[in-house]
Amino acid sequence: MQNVRLFEYDKSMLSESERRVVDILLEAGNVIHKVWQRQVDQDTGRLTVYPEDATKEEILAAAEKDPALLSGTTLVRRVNGKLEAVDYIDEYGDDLKEFSALLTQAKDASDDPDLKIYIDKVIKACSAGDYQASLIAFLENPQTKIEFSAGPFETYEDNLLGRKKTFQFNLRVLNQTATQDILNMIDVMKNIRLPQPETSFGSKLEKNQIQVRIDDVLMFAGRQSTHLVSSANLPNEPELVKKYGTKVVVFTTSMSMKFDKRHVPLMKFFCDNCDEEHVEKLRAAMFNWVALHEIAEGTVKFSSTESRLKSNYDFIRELNAHAVGLDSAKYHILNGFSTLEQYQDLLMAFAIFATDMCNHYQESGALLDYAKGFAVMFNIGFRSGAFKVEDGKMAIDYTQLASDLEALSHLTLRIMEQGDEDDANKLLKEYGDFAVFDRLPKLK
Repeated sequence: MQNVRLFEYDKSMLSESERRVVDILLEAGNVIHKVWQRQVDQDTGRLTVYPEDATKEEILAAAEKDPALLSGTTLVRRVNGKLEAVDYIDEYGDDLKEFSALLTQAKDASDDPDLKIYIDKVIKACSAGDYQASLIAFLENPQTKIEFSAGPFETYEDNLLGRKKTFQFNLRVLNQTATQDILNMIDVMKNIRLPQPETSFGSKLEKNQIQVRIDDVLMFAGRQSTHLVSSANLPNEPELVKKYGTKVVVFTTSMSMKFDKRHVPLMKFFCDNCDEEHVEKLRAAMFNWVALHEIAEGTVKFSSTESRLKSNYDFIRELNAHAVGLDSAKYHILNGFSTLEQYQDLLMAFAIFATDMCNHYQESGALLDYAKGFAVMFNIGFRSGAFKVEDGKMAIDYTQLASDLEALSHLTLRIMEQGDEDDANKLLKEYGDFAVFDRLPKLK
């Protein structure tokens, strides 16, 4: 059974009252983790929010009479042979009361007036089962030193319909000394804008509507406990982005841990001279690539994308964020904000990241939507010659890879803007063969 992920942190950076708040919020995260464990079979990873014998077709047919069956925050239960929707607040109400009680303790222990206001909003939202209100409170929260997010926000674990959201929790402390390189990269992205159609809600966002936090993470619970999350952005809904902007959080602690544990060992397959200096350059490049991805994902939003792409929504939006984020990096060179060497390090860092994710999928079967996107990218790259395996190493043709990314960004933007589930399936059929993962480097 998956446990919460806890991370060491420098307690000296917090006051006595702040440490007390953190201790209480860690208890609250454990409650959210219990809810998530009820939503997902811990042995198979299958969602338990659907009847085990229910098919996609059956649920869609029943939803024509009862749309609540397709809500992201209802369970589907079979009662006397009929499918019925059960609201999360009815199923998990006792746990959410316990969660709210702990939040009340944290609010009372805090000396930060902004944090008190944020916690109070989350209490009211969770007590009413209004998870969108909890999300809006998160988006509107100023840069408090301590921050958490809690609720059912993502659909990644729903491989049946791509509709049901599972509970997650993360607790973080603002990192005041995060590298200036990544801050500069983010500031550049805010100013030059991402290349995207005018119909994207994100194209109209002002600079101050793209918030960024670079945080040391203390806890991942629920959905986010299943792997070392590098970053996140919210909201997913285009209408909320239009109104509230987008908020990106980069998790320095977990990201550095994953880099050292999984990425550094893979570097020998990608570069001839991965000395300590180059490793640190790739570390900075990895942070930059993740920031580019999250800003792209957070700002490229179109009307009705989710309803058009259906079960392929998460796959396409992640693939689009990869392609658009990386394609936008060339503008940094054109505007004099980075060098060609830094751009190539960025592309190599991405290739290492993607290889690790593909290996992780083969090991565990997790992160299917990411795996689909990386399969598409690697199949395109091997066919074009952007990637080659030579003497046991991955050789990258950076010029060809840049060309592939530009073409893929245009294609995925078009699918996001006006495509449907069939368009995504065609892309998968042409380039989604998972056999390509066997060509990638693997740690023995």
